[in-house]
Amino acid sequence: MKIIFAGDLFLGGDLYNKSAENIIKSKAFNNADVKVVNLEQAIADNDFVAEKGTLFTSSFATQQLEQLGIKFVGLANNHIHDKGKEGIIQTINELDKAQIKYFGAEKNIALCNNPLFFTQNLSFFGYCEYNKPYLKNVQIADKTNPGVKPLSYQSILQDLNKLSDNQQAILFFHWGREHVSLPSFENITLAKKLLEDKRVALIIGMHPHRIQSYIKHNNKFAFFSLGNFLFPNFYIKPPIQLVNEDITHKKTQTTRYYHRVEKLTYKKWKKINRI
Repeated sequence: MKIIFAGDLFLGGDLYNKSAENIIKSKAFNNADVKVVNLEQAIADNDFVAEKGTLFTSSFATQQLEQLGIKFVGLANNHIHDKGKEGIIQTINELDKAQIKYFGAEKNIALCNNPLFFTQNLSFFGYCEYNKPYLKNVQIADKTNPGVKPLSYQSILQDLNKLSDNQQAILFFHWGREHVSLPSFENITLAKKLLEDKRVALIIGMHPHRIQSYIKHNNKFAFFSLGNFLFPNFYIKPPIQLVNEDITHKKTQTTRYYHRVEKLTYKKWKKINRI
């Protein structure tokens, strides 16, 4: 079995409601038996939009995921709630209808705690950092509300304890500072500690929007950030709202970051974010 892990995926902006068929030219990706990505958005058609920098699309995104051949997505990120709690539930329902498996966010914390097995002995768990200066607007799941699985060492141990002796988990972490090329000492320390656990097979990191370094410890790997996989440019309208409509403005100002704007602005990624 060939498994490929790709980075952050957003299907809005310049790719909104457009075909994603044949858009990826990588043989490694297209020939993989299992493709796993971080779905950095909500998939919802409700009217509510969070008052923050948002990433979301219509339900057409599930067709694009099918065109890309993606059947496993991580949802533990800071944009899954950009259409509110209802949007999280809609996202989950749309993925269920498309028979796309997901992990890291659920309709309540009890469901979040369940491992997603893709072989008899190998599973996925997804977690998102929270209460950090760089990751603080995060919807955490609880007993009655949908949201993401919070990242903490104790939470990970509780999940690993659910595995049988011959089972392992691949851990997906949404962590670290955006637009920084090196992981923090704190995250390196946590990764090494977890790689010493026989139940952890691999650690995959997301969120910084650029490739970070990796470590090999206890003969296993932690990749701290895979960077952007497929993340189109997009428009921002005041004050800081994603625009998904097809807009063509020859003289629209551009920015390289996602921030508050005073007029319609085209957010264009830097070259380092395209590696």
